[in-house]
Amino acid sequence: SALYESGSADIKYNVVPELKELAGVIKNMRVTFPNYLVEVEGHTDNNPINTERYPSNWELSTNRATNIVRFFIEQGLPPTKFRAAGYSDSRPKLPNVDNNGNSIVENQAANRRVIIYVRRAN
Repeated sequence: SALYESGSADIKYNVVPELKELAGVIKNMRVTFPNYLVEVEGHTDNNPINTERYPSNWELSTNRATNIVRFFIEQGLPPTKFRAAGYSDSRPKLPNVDNNGNSIVENQAANRRVIIYVRRAN
């Protein structure tokens, strides 16, 4: 929930400093580990979306990932080192609903996220 509002892939302004710091860490790391790949996964909560911009949570989750990738590229990281994927609500971090089918708002907020992996490239 720190990165995105529900139904949005726009990065919240207050997390930009942390993302810039992470970009700096990755920049410095590439000197020691030149063969790396940054994989960014986008995720959503289970609330259905159907807007002109996002016909489904698949487009929303993919846009969340690509916005992070674009941000890092704008910070000077090479585009060839990135991969982005969207998983919609198919891989929740926490259950979106309780045993009675009621939404768990805090969990839904936690499921609106990106996961950033920095891995050694083959």
